[in-house]
Amino acid sequence: MSSPKTNGMPPVKQRQGVRFQNWAKTHSCRPALFFEPDTEAQVIVKQARAQGKTCRAIGAGHSPSDLACTNDYMIGTDRLDRVISGGMRLHDLHEYLAQHQLALSNLGSISDQSVTELTLVLADGAVVTCSAEEQPRLFRAAQCSLGCLGIIVRVTLQCEPAFLLRATEELWSMADLLGRWSDTVHSAEHVRFWWFPHTDNVVVWRANRTTEHAVGRTPALSWLRDRLFGYHMYELGLYLARFMPRLLTASIERWKVAWLHQDPIVTVGPSHDVFNFDCLFSQRVNEWAVPADRAPEAIRQLRQIIAQGSFPVHFPIEIRFTAKDDIWLSPAQGHDVCYIGIIMYRWVMEAMSRSCFAG
Repeated sequence: MSSPKTNGMPPVKQRQGVRFQNWAKTHSCRPALFFEPDTEAQVIVKQARAQGKTCRAIGAGHSPSDLACTNDYMIGTDRLDRVISGGMRLHDLHEYLAQHQLALSNLGSISDQSVTELTLVLADGAVVTCSAEEQPRLFRAAQCSLGCLGIIVRVTLQCEPAFLLRATEELWSMADLLGRWSDTVHSAEHVRFWWFPHTDNVVVWRANRTTEHAVGRTPALSWLRDRLFGYHMYELGLYLARFMPRLLTASIERWKVAWLHQDPIVTVGPSHDVFNFDCLFSQRVNEWAVPADRAPEAIRQLRQIIAQGSFPVHFPIEIRFTAKDDIWLSPAQGHDVCYIGIIMYRWVMEAMSRSCFAG
């Protein structure tokens, strides 16, 4: 099998026999060739097209789907990590921005960025730059294109001066939250909830900008709380629950609430540290986008389904919010959205989770 070459450029690094696996270890594939370009010109779309091969680009592999998997050509973006190329990891970007006293205005749990310009290698190999002013239709389509329009090789993000966040975590009952829903959702700059279904408790997380000095937990307390109990003991409990899910799952969740969430938690720190949190173990994820004004109704119906006992939900359900946008394939296109995220750890009740997420 002949391998593609880039005309007038040094040959692109390529390997055979590479096995790709996503972070959660739920999907894997073995592409025919794995490419690691250093420059936009080395992105081998045009050559692959001439050979009748499809291309998929991968990043850090954090997506829980198999969207990046292919048996043809896979393009790794790790070496496209200049400031700011399409392969740069957010954690590296945070460090670079901090050196220049800058920050992104918003982040997801695992590090919404304000994308102002994109450069893509299209399916015919053409390199195109688009923004809200230049080729706006392509820009709105490409912002959420799932790889269908081409490979994003360069991104321009709108940043702002670095800032601190003060975040609080408080334990509420779901009844209290539903009774004060609108006021709570709009009570801070950033709001999200973690709902423990078997206890009916909710952790209300709220964050605002602050000029306070950064405050963190002492290393010993942080390790005891977050790693020993919040990770290792919790993982052991979930492992045991796979053998007796209906007997142990509710008890484990009640234990987690009692040990880790009874007292309010206050964190002050750089924005990227406060926005992000540890996703813990390998997991299967299914997130639903519902109109923001219908979210309480959706949660009440979900409570009824869980109460029937068919699904021993073993991890907090994350509830978060986003404003409407004009991106063509975005779930928030034209209306405000509430995301309800269902998580099941990969090795817990594997057969049941597959049947649940298949529908």
